[in-house]
Amino acid sequence: MWNLRHSCDFRPQPGASDSRGDASLVARSAGFASLLPAGTPLAAWRGTGTENLYLKHSGTGRRRREAAIAIAFALWFAAGTHALGGAPDAQDTAASPSTTAPESRRSIRRLEAIEFDGLAPDRWGRATRRLALTLEASIDAEALATAAARLEATGFYESVEVSARPGSTPDHLIAVFHLKERGPDLRFGAGHEALSGWYLVPAELSLDNLTGREERLRLGARIGYRVSGLNAQVGQEILGGGRWELTGSGDAVSQVYFNQRVEVIQEVQRARLEFAIRAPVGAGFQLTGSVAQERARVDSTAQVYQDDELSGAEAGDTIGFEDLPPAVADDVRDESVLELGLGLTWDRRRGADLTARGSRGSIRAEWVRARTADFPRVSLDLRGYRPLSSGLALAGRISFTGVAADAPFHRRPYLGGLTSVRGFPSHSLSPAGGDLGVVAGSAELRAPWVGEGDRPRLAALAFVDLGGGWNRTRDATDRIHLASGVGLRCRVPLMQYLGLDVGFPLTPSPVRETFHVNLSLGWNY
Repeated sequence: MWNLRHSCDFRPQPGASDSRGDASLVARSAGFASLLPAGTPLAAWRGTGTENLYLKHSGTGRRRREAAIAIAFALWFAAGTHALGGAPDAQDTAASPSTTAPESRRSIRRLEAIEFDGLAPDRWGRATRRLALTLEASIDAEALATAAARLEATGFYESVEVSARPGSTPDHLIAVFHLKERGPDLRFGAGHEALSGWYLVPAELSLDNLTGREERLRLGARIGYRVSGLNAQVGQEILGGGRWELTGSGDAVSQVYFNQRVEVIQEVQRARLEFAIRAPVGAGFQLTGSVAQERARVDSTAQVYQDDELSGAEAGDTIGFEDLPPAVADDVRDESVLELGLGLTWDRRRGADLTARGSRGSIRAEWVRARTADFPRVSLDLRGYRPLSSGLALAGRISFTGVAADAPFHRRPYLGGLTSVRGFPSHSLSPAGGDLGVVAGSAELRAPWVGEGDRPRLAALAFVDLGGGWNRTRDATDRIHLASGVGLRCRVPLMQYLGLDVGFPLTPSPVRETFHVNLSLGWNY
């Protein structure tokens, strides 16, 4: 049996993958039908604030531009018209757990004791503290569902169910949590990183919670058309909802940039060791502090990535060091840096996919100490979701990244592509050496075409993206770019959603394209 889940991976780069956690809890009646009717679903979808999506195997020209705009808006209108014709109402599909439990006084009891089925007695202590339930306090179905969701969120259990039986008096009950612990398992999945794009995780071995002390141990690989590497992670859960992690990784990234309208890739090899502590600071909020040592090696040559008829460059042609852009050539060296980081993330969403509502965001500040120069880096990512009538959903995103002028090109932000302004090739709206600051915004109207409103088999979307960047040579006001377009998301086995977006540039493009096509795994945000 294949189960969909997410890893707990809070990378500083804002990812574009879907971040839904699947908490499929079912209450079973055990002599207390007024509180927990048989088959009552107790948990709604919850957000986990993750970057990587895993699949685990149990058991382990003017006229052209006007035409492009007309096509985009025609398809947009078609998507909305189709959705208004009969898609289920988002309000109904996102019902909260409390709507399934009776509200009469009979549904309120006091908690006399907590028991676990399927868990060794020496592991009861940590599990009980995870529930955050108080004996003799009033308890109802929603409170039990919330407690069970806390256990599910740890990722240490393959299944979590809760039932209740009468206590010693009529107004007391005993809560019984039926657990199935995860053993060593092999996972497959996908993820996203800002500079390298989408990648696959062909294999990740998880040895979490082997001793029952809620430790994490993972070994994995990732591979994409711009990145490949290995990583290992060890961590320990901290009572109160936090944890510490030690992560080591080594990878090679093909950095993409445009040099005089020619698309170029240059390899950057990285080795990184990071220690991080994450702690909850409120409902849905998490504070992260980290220290990392990273060594980067920039190749002294580059390669042409795509043919260019005007210059005569062909894909695969080598660009020697003497022909590299000055902003890139200055950073060709081996360098080791020390990075200190502090970040705050929050996830206040309810529901999943087209029924998601609420907000999610992150803000992170870094100080990088290098042999050549020290520099800061700041990033902000804000996302909002709101289901509309007849199955339609609205999603929006605003992001900002800024660095000091001493930052090397492979640590600077770039504009253009799937995660910023669709309708333009990746990184095509920034100079070869990157920008000092990039701000981008996006709005999407999403509609189900085939299947249920919350997780349709096929969904359509229409979007508008804009963004701007600035550096020492040009003003931000001269660099505002706009694009609109349409896209499809198809739910497929193993990958959840496979996406295709067609963007039409509404401002001048650095390349000769009427439209640009992007492929994605999952939703962009």
